[in-house]
Amino acid sequence: DHLDLREYNNEIELQANVPGGVVKFGASFSRAQSVYIGAALVGIQQVPRGELRRSDLRGNCEGATHFVRGAYIGAFAVRSASSGSYATAMDVFAASVGGSKTKDEELLRESGSLDACKMAKLGDAQAPVGCSSVVSLELREISESEGPTVHRQCKVGFGFVNGKCVPVESSTARACEEGQMHACDELCELGDSRGCGQLGLILEINKDHPEALAAYEKASVHRRIPCLYIR
Repeated sequence: DHLDLREYNNEIELQANVPGGVVKFGASFSRAQSVYIGAALVGIQQVPRGELRRSDLRGNCEGATHFVRGAYIGAFAVRSASSGSYATAMDVFAASVGGSKTKDEELLRESGSLDACKMAKLGDAQAPVGCSSVVSLELREISESEGPTVHRQCKVGFGFVNGKCVPVESSTARACEEGQMHACDELCELGDSRGCGQLGLILEINKDHPEALAAYEKASVHRRIPCLYIR
């Protein structure tokens, strides 16, 4: 299993990474606390199709911007605590099952069991009982054109840095959207897959294929979708 820890320090970060998260967990910030999500991932369920274009849609799809490519399966625990309280995802799970904690810590939501997830084996057709919760969703943008598609996991104005969407300089993000290569390069160096993908697209258009490939590879490395599905 793969363990993942994310710490969100304010409402802006939380809303960018966990849709609806401010409504569910935002009160923690009024107490000067952070929101921690510890997750154990054992597999992913995906639809066969990796791309979807606007022309492929049928029915009343006005306003649709993304489709669900896949769902990561496992267990999770959500807690609020002061900044720096947890160093690993295991710490969040341990506190949820009676481990050491302070009066400022609070369990906000949990689903599944870390112990159950440890029973998962490579090649299993199904997740173990107690480790089959939907932890996060892999979202893909619906393409508006027939050309190469750059998939963004963060909305405009945010970059994917250290495992989560964080605000970036708005002028830099806007310049990259407008096709300015230096701005995209700056975002890519921050670990923003959107910037890497856009940089690759610009380089590909300019026929610089080796550099374009390198940028696309960086985009792939940073492409983990941080849209958490917390019911």
